[in-house]
Amino acid sequence: MNKKSNTGWRFYLIAALIFIAFLFIKKNNVVHWIQSARNIDRQEETIRRYNESIEQMDSRLHGLENSLDTLETYARENFNFVKPGEDVYLLY
Repeated sequence: MNKKSNTGWRFYLIAALIFIAFLFIKKNNVVHWIQSARNIDRQEETIRRYNESIEQMDSRLHGLENSLDTLETYARENFNFVKPGEDVYLLY
């Protein structure tokens, strides 16, 4: 065996080990990037759900502000409001 071919594979082995060290061992590595991407995806999903919830609440609020019938129904169902002279039976 000649000396050139013997040192060639050592160079590639050392280069591969350094490459692996940079990818997986350092603090800012590929595993950290993947975990960060998953965390961002979860947070974006949470933001999307909260935005949908806010839109639904805005719609309900708009209905309560602009319709007396809707407001009356809401008050009766959630706060047990009654008109004078009504008999109401609450079942839990």
